[in-house]
Amino acid sequence: MAGAIVAGVITLLYVIFLCCNWTNIAIGAEIMGAAGEFLASNTRIAIVPVVCYLLTLPIIAWYGATNVFMYSMGTPYFVEKQMFASMKDERSIEIMFWLFMFGFFWIMAFILAIL
Repeated sequence: MAGAIVAGVITLLYVIFLCCNWTNIAIGAEIMGAAGEFLASNTRIAIVPVVCYLLTLPIIAWYGATNVFMYSMGTPYFVEKQMFASMKDERSIEIMFWLFMFGFFWIMAFILAIL
């Protein structure tokens, strides 16, 4: 019974908040309508996300492969009862990793900004 009362109060508050934002909801619906009209008149714009995805795939693959090579630059050490060796990182490798990650995000942002 208590759960039903709490759910009813939360629902009532939600409906009250919904009614208070009725004008904002109407503005949002108008914006969505305008966006739909724009997309209907400019159908080629729907290709942009696909092109962006295809342009970023090689960069993501390059970044992944480079991270594997950077991980292998450390000194391996073996722990008993573990299947794979762990790597002892050096400070220079860690700095290189963070700089490379910054460059990756920079390149991705550049491609997204161009398109």
